[in-house]
Amino acid sequence: MSHKNVDVTAIPKMEVTKLHETEQLKPHIVIYVPAYEQRLRTLIRLARDASIDPVLITQPALYGDSIDLATGVDLGSIRIGSSTGKVHWAILELYNEATRKIAEEEKVFVVDLAHELVKSSDYFYDYMHFTNTGSAEVAKIIQLHLTTYLRQKYPHFRKAQSTGH
Repeated sequence: MSHKNVDVTAIPKMEVTKLHETEQLKPHIVIYVPAYEQRLRTLIRLARDASIDPVLITQPALYGDSIDLATGVDLGSIRIGSSTGKVHWAILELYNEATRKIAEEEKVFVVDLAHELVKSSDYFYDYMHFTNTGSAEVAKIIQLHLTTYLRQKYPHFRKAQSTGH
């Protein structure tokens, strides 16, 4: 996918067969996601070996089986390469689900940004990169979850409450 502004209202629509979708997903399921899981586990181990508490974040995108809140465009039917937004989202969700699974198994905190950030072309300038407004929304979501997590996990680092003296 290119790294340039996208106008979802100008993108042609297309439909794909279930067979096409299955063929697109198969190499990810069989080859790429297992390799991704292995790399993710290695990163977690390396972080922990260095006394770093890792935090994982799932990847949102401006495509999927939903409607763009800004334009009303069906993001599942837009053409992306030789496939649709729905198929691309299914592929990305394989990796996001792997991230969620590994986070649970390894007891790593995860922010599920992929499910929390609404699909709106106001938040993305292309399929995966954020506008300034989107970056602010991402920061708000991550800050909310991360602040809560850090306060619970590391209460001894909280700034002492001022007594007014």
